[in-house]
Amino acid sequence: LLGFFCVGLCVLYLAVSSLPPMEPEDRVHMRRPRDIAEFRAMEQVLLKYKEVNSGAVLAVFFCAYVFMQAFAIPGSVIFSLLSGPLFGAVSGWCLVCIATTSGALACYCVSDLFMRRLLMSHFPSRVAFLEQKVRDNADNVFYFMLSLRTSPLLPNWFINAASPVAGVSFREFGLATFVGLMPINFLHVQAGMTIRYATSLSSAMHDYRRVLLLLSLSLLALVPVYIKAKRRRRSLTKAKVDTDRSSDSNDGERGLADHRDHVHNV
Repeated sequence: LLGFFCVGLCVLYLAVSSLPPMEPEDRVHMRRPRDIAEFRAMEQVLLKYKEVNSGAVLAVFFCAYVFMQAFAIPGSVIFSLLSGPLFGAVSGWCLVCIATTSGALACYCVSDLFMRRLLMSHFPSRVAFLEQKVRDNADNVFYFMLSLRTSPLLPNWFINAASPVAGVSFREFGLATFVGLMPINFLHVQAGMTIRYATSLSSAMHDYRRVLLLLSLSLLALVPVYIKAKRRRRSLTKAKVDTDRSSDSNDGERGLADHRDHVHNV
């Protein structure tokens, strides 16, 4: 695990090294912002260097995002907020969707190789809960994972790390992650575009209209799961009724045969 972390850190260092030399007054703004003023200062610095070398800024943005997602390092949402002002609403959204999915898949692989025992020992109840839900939704794992991605039931970092332990396939995990995170990525990009009008980072990210939209999308993702479960219950009920009818018919025929034998003997 440490080796993979060092490799990722080296790749990120190479990407940062491709940036033009940064002036001391700009370097002080390259840290995690704590308020709107610091966020705007970081945004202005990145826009300045993007004009000089847009490819280097893009490489640093993508590598840093994937690195933080792969090793569940908090703070990647700042990159989602910056993507809109830096690359535009549509391009920023597409970039964030690709970066979040790539980082989540990297975390999936790292967890599958090195973190199974760690998760089982530190989060046994959460892992057991996810395993049970995956078994219960074995015939529609994709829709279940989709609903998890659009709901606050489990944090995204835990879903990324615990999915291989719970038995979610790489393909279903990747597809559900890409599609399921599209709404929240869009909301973050939009928040970054309008953050200059906000009073704080928290208010920009947790606007009640955005929260309501996300909850609506989460409920919408559960609709296929509900429909499939309802159809399954109907099919099981129908099969049980058919079995009962067949059993009653056999019992009736057997009783009639016994009666005929009794009459014949008499």
